[in-house]
Amino acid sequence: MKAIAFIRDVKRAEPNADKAALQQRYVEAFRPERVRSVFVGDGYSLRFSKVGGRGFNGTVLGLSVLQKHDEKPFVVVVVRSDRVEFLLSNSTFVRKISHSSRDLRPGNIVGSFNGTDIFDGHGDIPNEPTRFPELFAIHDASLWDENFERLVEATNGIVPRGNPFAPTSIQRELLLAAPDRARRAL
Repeated sequence: MKAIAFIRDVKRAEPNADKAALQQRYVEAFRPERVRSVFVGDGYSLRFSKVGGRGFNGTVLGLSVLQKHDEKPFVVVVVRSDRVEFLLSNSTFVRKISHSSRDLRPGNIVGSFNGTDIFDGHGDIPNEPTRFPELFAIHDASLWDENFERLVEATNGIVPRGNPFAPTSIQRELLLAAPDRARRAL
């Protein structure tokens, strides 16, 4: 894909180029249609995401938005301070939707996916640009409904890590008395 090579070349030539600069250079060169935070090119869609640390745990995109772009390669451009990475992120390659999406079900497409929810490969095929045609062929053979059903199941299977807050009777009294203490302090 020419856009990937272009973005990679810009980052090499301008190591300090951040997400905004890379987006701007891409838009000037390719003139994509912009649909909210997604750039729709000729036969593909891109979403630029800035990553500050080593991990990629930030929110990438809403599932309902991904659905609108799922019929062609959907690539997340992961912009780091020192490099740029690319991940094919069609519904086949998303593990689950965020834990706050407990209302996710057929007829109610809600929630977003995070960077950590994008598979780094499929079987023995790594999720990297040279393998995108092969990976997209796998995705293209699946149906949205199948992927959506899998995502609903995976999302509903998320369990909280910690224990729910269960205050003792003394803690409960202290919490309920807080407004009075605040009023006295003022």
